[in-house]
Amino acid sequence: MAAGTDGPEARILVVDDDPAVLRLLERALTRRGFEVLTAADGASAGAVLDDALVDVVLLDTVLPDMSGLEILRRLRETPRTATLPVIMVTGRSEPADRVDGLGAGADDYVVKPVDLDELVARVRAQLRGRDAWRSQVADLLHERAVLAGALAAVPRDEQPEQAAAQVADLLTELPGVQGVVVVDLDGEHHRALLAHAAADTSTAGPGLDLAPSLVAEVAQALGTRGDDLLHDVTSLGRSTTASLFGDDVGDAYVAPVLDDHDAVIAAVVVNASAEDHGPRGAVRAAVLDLLPVIDQTLGRALQRGRLSGSAAASLRKVIAEEAFFPVFQPIVTLDGLHTVGFEALTRFTDGTPPDRRFAEAAAAGLGADFELATLTAAARTAVDLPGDSYLSVNVSAALLGDRGMRELLAGFTSRPLVVELTEHERIDDYDGVRQALVSLGDHVRTSVDDAGSGWASLRHVFSLQPDFVKLDREWVRGIHEDPARQALLMGINSYAEVSGAAVVAEGVEVTEEHDVLRSLGIPFGQGYLFGRPVPCDEVGFA
Repeated sequence: MAAGTDGPEARILVVDDDPAVLRLLERALTRRGFEVLTAADGASAGAVLDDALVDVVLLDTVLPDMSGLEILRRLRETPRTATLPVIMVTGRSEPADRVDGLGAGADDYVVKPVDLDELVARVRAQLRGRDAWRSQVADLLHERAVLAGALAAVPRDEQPEQAAAQVADLLTELPGVQGVVVVDLDGEHHRALLAHAAADTSTAGPGLDLAPSLVAEVAQALGTRGDDLLHDVTSLGRSTTASLFGDDVGDAYVAPVLDDHDAVIAAVVVNASAEDHGPRGAVRAAVLDLLPVIDQTLGRALQRGRLSGSAAASLRKVIAEEAFFPVFQPIVTLDGLHTVGFEALTRFTDGTPPDRRFAEAAAAGLGADFELATLTAAARTAVDLPGDSYLSVNVSAALLGDRGMRELLAGFTSRPLVVELTEHERIDDYDGVRQALVSLGDHVRTSVDDAGSGWASLRHVFSLQPDFVKLDREWVRGIHEDPARQALLMGINSYAEVSGAAVVAEGVEVTEEHDVLRSLGIPFGQGYLFGRPVPCDEVGFA
């Protein structure tokens, strides 16, 4: 149990093959308020660490099946335990032994016979370091949540230029961001620079005079970005960015905010050198995290008015004729690959991408009608899903207040239900949302969708205390090749475990991603590797 909660001060794993030493250390640590787990060899220690969250390991250097150094190296090679505090406990006092232990990744070193007061002091020193790291993670999440809230607070009825200017100004508050430009690319003819802002206005150039060339460069970069959500734009001219933000510019990134065949909004973020502002990956991750909130603010502003009256009538016809059908994608345990649930998704019979169709409906004022119609179809079909797996459905927070939606969700009792709150809608009244969820009944649990892709979603985690936290697929893609993201996901998973939630990783497509996620302790996964979304009569079950 983590420090600061009711119960033991922390959980300590003692690994030693001497029964007398085990009893001595267990008794001494327990008397001082710690919960103690024990293991007599490396295999037993590994089994304990697979099953339990441990705060500090006391590790003997000589064990019957493997050396303490070998165990330590394995811990440091495993993402989940790479930062776990380890204190080596040994009867060898030679400096070379200490050098070997510290070189293998030990955090501290004590020699037998152990002074128990000194040992407890060293354990608590390691715990202070752990708590400081967790505090830094919490502060980072809070800062991003505040910025996400400010972005989401930009009035929705603003003109695109005014909304873009506010978004650009807010993004320059990110550490490492030197400047932001927001470009509207609508077809081949309407292309414009909506806004630009510099973190240091004293170094900003004239800027707007360069709009045509900048827009052309951004359009070219977007055309070559492939499947990357956030592309490192090496082709973006340094002369252009220098004129906008001064001579000392670093890397530029194009972040597509809205991409639905009608319009692409791109925010180009330029950050200064990594030496001055930390790893460039941190800036890149921050922009990625905020994209859904930017989409909500700018995307809606640009989409308003693009739908004609005939288009709205066409959307109503889709509802009336039920020109859509539900599909279901399995959610599995990453350890064992057992199916525990299915997420209900929607496909349209004319082949229109779901994101685009729902965005069109929202812009036409028909978002609630589409949600209710498609969820009704999903609930009607889901009764035929195999087993007692739960059904997970996406619901906007605003629609929880709709009587028809509440009756639909409360009346669905054929299997457990998980309500996924989408990141697309801002929540102003968390108390009201919590009350609406409680009113649905005990068979309904809550999930926050796409955590990590938008810090509005992390605000949902803080405020709603959900049963599940779903990691956005962009955080999962290529996770086996990105140690920095692995460390961040460890932090999110640790926070979720402490708060009583379970993490679901979305978009798992290759076995390497699955293996790393499992090693990080992520319990559940969803993605093409485990099963594609299919109609109910094609669903398999593991």
